[in-house]
Amino acid sequence: MSVLIAVQEKKTGMSDKLTLIIFSDNLDKALAAFNIATGAASMGMEVSMFFTFWGLNILRKKKEVSKPKNLGINIIACNTTMEIMGIKREDLIPEVNEIAGVATYLSKARDSKINLFI
Repeated sequence: MSVLIAVQEKKTGMSDKLTLIIFSDNLDKALAAFNIATGAASMGMEVSMFFTFWGLNILRKKKEVSKPKNLGINIIACNTTMEIMGIKREDLIPEVNEIAGVATYLSKARDSKINLFI
């Protein structure tokens, strides 16, 4: 599966925001997602990463985990997927900022110049 990119045309009310949906826990896709998020944040963009289904596995606590850089990136875990997969808040890394549903993602994506599905 390749990375699908949907770049919205510049419209009134859109600001420098990036939203990403992370659906997969494959290492190459996770690294790409964090690389893009870090690059956008370092350029001053507001970044939200919405982790759902297998992508939530990236946020699970492990014995040795590489910590995401703290550049103001908003890391969101999908609450519906957490319920389906039996994942609790305490199972996730502390860097998760928010537990929310798809409506939260859509609200952020609606105002973003760039939306990615990884």
